[in-house]
Amino acid sequence: MDSSTRRRRAGGHGRAIVTGLAALGALGALVTAGPAARAPDPADGAAPSRAPDPSAAGGGPGTRGADIAAVPCPREALRVVRMPHVIDMTRCDPRSALVEGPDGLGAVVPADGSSVAASRLGARPGEGVRTLVVQVDLAKKLVVVSDREPGGPRETSGPAAGRGPDPVRPVAATPSPASPAPAVAPIPACRDAAYRHDGAPIPSRRRGRAVLKWWYYPGDGRVRRLSVAQQKRAFTRGVRIAVEGRNNCRLGRIAVRQVLLGHTWRAPGVISSGACGLADGRNVRGWMRFTSGETILGLTCKWFRRGKVVEGDVALNAGGVTWTTSSRRCRGNTYDAVGVAAHENLHHMGLAHVDGSAHRNLTMFPAIGACEFHWRTLGLGDFLGLKRYYGAR
Repeated sequence: MDSSTRRRRAGGHGRAIVTGLAALGALGALVTAGPAARAPDPADGAAPSRAPDPSAAGGGPGTRGADIAAVPCPREALRVVRMPHVIDMTRCDPRSALVEGPDGLGAVVPADGSSVAASRLGARPGEGVRTLVVQVDLAKKLVVVSDREPGGPRETSGPAAGRGPDPVRPVAATPSPASPAPAVAPIPACRDAAYRHDGAPIPSRRRGRAVLKWWYYPGDGRVRRLSVAQQKRAFTRGVRIAVEGRNNCRLGRIAVRQVLLGHTWRAPGVISSGACGLADGRNVRGWMRFTSGETILGLTCKWFRRGKVVEGDVALNAGGVTWTTSSRRCRGNTYDAVGVAAHENLHHMGLAHVDGSAHRNLTMFPAIGACEFHWRTLGLGDFLGLKRYYGAR
């Protein structure tokens, strides 16, 4: 091999080595830099770079795909002045915190994504019923606070219904026993077919009747003018009236049965200030003392999810209210414990209030006067509302 041939081959080897080194350098740069950056994909759970979706809150706040905030909501965000009030969970997390309405009624936001409805029956003239509904939507990451029961449009049934019940209005518009005579004469109970549902009945077994299982909480045993036996009897009779649909209209009975599981020392999921606390998986009825004293007759807290009730607790006021279980012994500012217990249990079973003075003879009318006992027997509308949910027997 001559010298010129050796030089040409050496030059070729040199160019091959340089090319290989250059390729290795490019590969190293690729490994170091990683894959090229891309736009965030909503399927990854990252927030896309676009405006918030108005449908997430019916036109309100909320960003689809954003995570729930890691910081709890400040107290000012949990004090509702105007309703409906929307809390954006991507800004702060309200779960396990107490939300208070403008009238003081409150509820702890459930951490498991269920919703809660609080219904408080007042004893003072003109106070009537307070309602607070906290609806949690973990998919849209929103909490909506309102004073409307979670029912649909007004419902009536039967030819004698007359004008259907209006949606529940603010308390100031609710007639009270001390108010002047209503302009509309009340419809007789057995002819008034008005009722409203709240959209959350107690669950029914497959091919069987719905069953209400509940516990009795006696509290400290001190209730004005009621013995310990009368205290328990008020709830057992009130529950029986509600689940059986007892009436004087010859309408039969409702296809629901109830089971008293016994006594419990776990109080209802109610806060002494008159607000709903947390659910514990038990339906409890019993007596509690409220710090607001005589302003409360009873309080029902109902937790629901996807149109089915999860738990319902009922508490009657053991202090500041004079109670009776007998119409013969009713004197002065005394209230029927059996009738109030029946009304509150109907809330748990899925009935909402019927508003309007024409319907004051129904058990689901949102006001009761002293020494009034007509809540012990259901009217036509009360019965039809239960029948539509559970059937008759």
